[in-house]
Amino acid sequence: MKLLTCTGCKFSGECARARNMKDVLRGLGIFSLKFRCPQREDVFSPGQAAIFTTYISDSNDTGESTARNVHYQGRVIQQYGGKVVGFIAPSTPDESGDYPFEARCSGYVKMPLARVKPDDTRPAISLSCCRFCGSHFDLTGVCRGEPDYLPLVSMCLAKAHEGISDAR
Repeated sequence: MKLLTCTGCKFSGECARARNMKDVLRGLGIFSLKFRCPQREDVFSPGQAAIFTTYISDSNDTGESTARNVHYQGRVIQQYGGKVVGFIAPSTPDESGDYPFEARCSGYVKMPLARVKPDDTRPAISLSCCRFCGSHFDLTGVCRGEPDYLPLVSMCLAKAHEGISDAR
């Protein structure tokens, strides 16, 4: 039986509640179940250091291309069930140092849990999203808001850090 609630949970179906649900429903012909679990905790928390695995196309002399796994260090912004939204700084080298990260969405990535691993070598940071410009100033150092819109400028995190005109 597949417990859909346990996808992305740090206990991954090995807790007492999941075992009890499987035992109670055994033999009823139910193959998958989604329920509200009060013990569910996400695998990743915002600001946690992580290793993101992605693929690049590598061509050889004969013109054949093969896919290669590359691993980049980044930060987790949020986990949505079985997906992780994270940030990898543009031009970050991979673990081997051969392939710099080519950012397509200003460094923001969305990957399945299977391609994200926790990185215990780096400490977690506190992460906050700006209500004014929607950016994660702690990671990017960039404010995407309009600095001339005066009524809401006081709410911007970039202004609180170093001034909104310097962050752009």
